[in-house]
Amino acid sequence: MPVTKTKILALRIHPGLKEAIELAAKRENRNVSNLLELLIKKHLKEVGIPFPDQHVLFKDEDDG
Repeated sequence: MPVTKTKILALRIHPGLKEAIELAAKRENRNVSNLLELLIKKHLKEVGIPFPDQHVLFKDEDDG
């Protein structure tokens, strides 16, 4: 299934934290955005907050 529209999330973080995130992403052969999305989903699962997968979010767009 092709990737559909996503939303932009802009945030300000400490420069050292940004460097650490970039290093972690590089070590896992990911981009920063992908790593952050993975970590956010993992945290939401750990604290019991449900979230729909992307294919569920854009189901209606695939029909039209």
